Amino acid sequence: MLRYSDFIYVYASRIYDVHLEDGQFIDNVVIKIRNDGIIEKLIQNSSPTDVHDPSLRFTGSVVTPSFVNAHTHIMDTLGKGLALGLELDDVVGTAGLKFQILNRNSRKDKRLWLQEALKELRQSGTSFFIDFREGGKEGVRLLKEALVRVSGMDAIVLGRPFSLDDLDDVCSVADGIALATPNLYDDDELSLICDVVTKQGKILATHLMESKKVVKVSLENHGKTDLERALDLLNPDIVVHLTQASPEDLNLVSSEVKLMVFCPRSNAFFGLGIPPVAWCLQSEVPFAFGSDNAMTTPLDVLAEARWLLLRLAEEHHHLFTMDTLKEFFRALVEYPPKQLETPMGRVAPGYKANFIVWNVNSPRFRPMNNFLEHLLLRSSKKDILRVFSA
Repeated sequence: MLRYSDFIYVYASRIYDVHLEDGQFIDNVVIKIRNDGIIEKLIQNSSPTDVHDPSLRFTGSVVTPSFVNAHTHIMDTLGKGLALGLELDDVVGTAGLKFQILNRNSRKDKRLWLQEALKELRQSGTSFFIDFREGGKEGVRLLKEALVRVSGMDAIVLGRPFSLDDLDDVCSVADGIALATPNLYDDDELSLICDVVTKQGKILATHLMESKKVVKVSLENHGKTDLERALDLLNPDIVVHLTQASPEDLNLVSSEVKLMVFCPRSNAFFGLGIPPVAWCLQSEVPFAFGSDNAMTTPLDVLAEARWLLLRLAEEHHHLFTMDTLKEFFRALVEYPPKQLETPMGRVAPGYKANFIVWNVNSPRFRPMNNFLEHLLLRSSKKDILRVFSA
């Protein structure tokens, strides 16, 4: 960002705020941003010339919060196009294709492609993401190095140890720990993981109920589902997938975790079913979206929401309403940081200045009869004028 005096000033024709009645706009606004990236003030009834820097005057625009991609494996971008037709375990299992690919690429190549993946995220309107970073301490360090080299991106980096021997070390350099599945650990090991992460004050996340096979293996080996074991022994903050979860499972998990993340296109790629978004809408439970494995799915979280929204319209048409569109929008921008107590997700004083400037003179937005419908169902990356981030 360019700086003027002690603040950054950005003019926007309109700011969309889903919290206003009927999703109204704040018109003709200068966004006053502190040098630490926090929005100081919204100055209404402004004009473009109130901003000295012409490159920060966005007429014919609407500003929204930028997107949060709440579940990624971005280093898997090295394997794009190679997983077609394979089963889930063949790709992401402990001896799966993704690990074969990662092991045969050099550190230099991994960092290069991480940087390319970060650019892909940013081009799609994302400025914040949560990554499950395999590869122990080195995997965490690689991603953090790439983040330094690509400006305007921020992340929660959750590491995965090679074994319990390096759990403490990985947790110390990461923002927390992310497990592939509780099925890889016995009860004592899950309790140990919980203790280590809790003592370090970090985030704990895991995939749960992604496939029928995962649930079956857990029941055969432990007499409980992977979800039941996770809630009993891990106390995770973030759970991902839940594609096979029953309403009883969802009632249980929604009261115990901070964030549930759905990855609909990845689930579809492997034929695993549809995430339980209808249950969340009907139960008024917050959720989030992630693009998951970059081998199988582009790093475009808006496309995840769009895909699932249309599937919802097909299977639960009574839920295809403006209220649902608002919940999907909040899942894209607000719920992940809110549930994890991070000041993002609104273009408002006290929040980080993470926002997208949309060109609403684009044919995809005109005539602008319903901005949120146009954004969620019609917009393109070509409509993004700029992505700001704190």
